[in-house]
Amino acid sequence: MVKLEKEVYNFLNKNIENFKDIKYLLGVSGGIDSMVLAYIFQRLQLKFGVAHINFQLRGDDSDSDEIFVKQWFDPFDIPLYFKKVNTIEYAEKNKVSIEEAARQLRYDFFEKLAYKYDYNYIVLAHHANDVIETLFINLLRGATINGLASIPKMRDNIIRPLWHVSRDEIERYTKYHNIPYRLDKTNDELIFLRNRIRHELLPLLRDMRAGVDKTLINNIDVLQAQSQCYNYLMKNYINSKINKYSDHSFSLDMSNIHTISLAVLHFLLSPLSATYDQLQNIINALPLSETRKFILPDYDVYTQKNILYVINNKTIFPELIIDKETKEIKTLIKLKIQILPIQQIKIKKSNNYAYIDLNKIIFPLKLRKIRDGDMFIPLGFHGKMKISDFLINQKASPIDKHFQYVIEDASSKIIWVVGRRISDLVKIDKNTKQVMVIELYKK
Repeated sequence: MVKLEKEVYNFLNKNIENFKDIKYLLGVSGGIDSMVLAYIFQRLQLKFGVAHINFQLRGDDSDSDEIFVKQWFDPFDIPLYFKKVNTIEYAEKNKVSIEEAARQLRYDFFEKLAYKYDYNYIVLAHHANDVIETLFINLLRGATINGLASIPKMRDNIIRPLWHVSRDEIERYTKYHNIPYRLDKTNDELIFLRNRIRHELLPLLRDMRAGVDKTLINNIDVLQAQSQCYNYLMKNYINSKINKYSDHSFSLDMSNIHTISLAVLHFLLSPLSATYDQLQNIINALPLSETRKFILPDYDVYTQKNILYVINNKTIFPELIIDKETKEIKTLIKLKIQILPIQQIKIKKSNNYAYIDLNKIIFPLKLRKIRDGDMFIPLGFHGKMKISDFLINQKASPIDKHFQYVIEDASSKIIWVVGRRISDLVKIDKNTKQVMVIELYKK
């Protein structure tokens, strides 16, 4: 067994229990890296299938890659899977880059195959040079510890046995064993950032310092371990302090974590596409007493007196109908409903109860979330008030406003701002005969 085969063997033996007895799905493009990996898997007599995805990005060359893979593996008793996708159309439809579109399509194809045909692991041929190049790509794009950790050796069911192996080692192995492969001409085009790093930056670094590749790959290995530790500790720390809500909204009291506020905010908000400047603006706004709002693609971020509120602005709140026969609601919020004669009413002084004159409402009622422009006449008032102003007077937090429901009757009259106050128009009086009692409960 030669050195490169030992590298792959040792990787599998170290990381996968009973690695000889399970099934692998290899992503094979037809390029030198994936062809070498498939060749080694054959030499090690492992059980594997080959998956090839044609991205249709290089015209006839893309089709030739597909034909090459099929012709090379056809004589062997190896399951083959092929798929052709319109990457450009997918990118435009999903508003992502071509590179990201290809990545999503690739992993979706591989993961569906692995699930359908019971492959234990998806095997990709990224090697040490890919890992180093990705480090610099991520660094230039503004990555922190997780991005600097570059491409992981393993993640869930995805493994990369060539992670420590250099491109030079792969080329020597290919030449020795006379392994055929396809060349991707775009790898030499300097319009791509990765290619400029490969052909311009890294040669310069190698001239400046001998052995820089080994130094970098070793440092990335350490960074991956540190990244895993950081994520584990940060997740546990935040989970002990955060308040989570049903639609992935959350709030966090940051009063006592000023010294690590940037780290905490980056951990929470960078996955939501917050920029560095936005994080700094949020930090500056946190101590202020007035509410400040920051807009992310799918979330609204509010700050108020050192409290961070992160609210999912894509949440769709359904509406529920309440008729005279409705006794209880358990879905959106929990309500118990009774209709009683006035003689049986014992008023409880709690905002969780609404006492409504049955003769002053029109069925069916509707339970829904508040909307911009909603108005009602609060109990004890004579004129209409915007519910948004009412909630400000109530000192409702942004998260309270996000989950605030109202009940309106068939005439679109809001009769209860749930958990806060009924409308003056539906209050019980000396002429009331029947009362609808609605209780908001949390159990």
